[in-house]
Amino acid sequence: MGVADKKRILYVQRRAPYGSLYAQEALEMLLMGAAFGQRVSIAFLDDGVFQLKADQQPGALGMKNYGRMVRALELHDLEGIYVERESLAERNIESGQLVLPAEVLPRAELSQLMAAQDMVLSF
Repeated sequence: MGVADKKRILYVQRRAPYGSLYAQEALEMLLMGAAFGQRVSIAFLDDGVFQLKADQQPGALGMKNYGRMVRALELHDLEGIYVERESLAERNIESGQLVLPAEVLPRAELSQLMAAQDMVLSF
């Protein structure tokens, strides 16, 4: 099966990294898909942008630092890592505060990106 035959899958992270297992489980699914050669991308929007924020301090919650897990995205062959510009601005986060490089896209462009995928999985 060639690259052109593989489906393009976009994982959309909309939830904060702590308080539920959605973010972690979605990330594990994405990493598994990437490991098996799928054409996967990830987009962070809404409270999902908190997953990318550097200097997370979840110790008071008794949880592991999710930011370390997110950094693993750089080690995999992803089609792209995207973050919504408006979601960052609404939460007073600047792109320099992110734990890994991500392409910052305005909402309209992110919508176009979603429309171009074969499958969009939102968490």
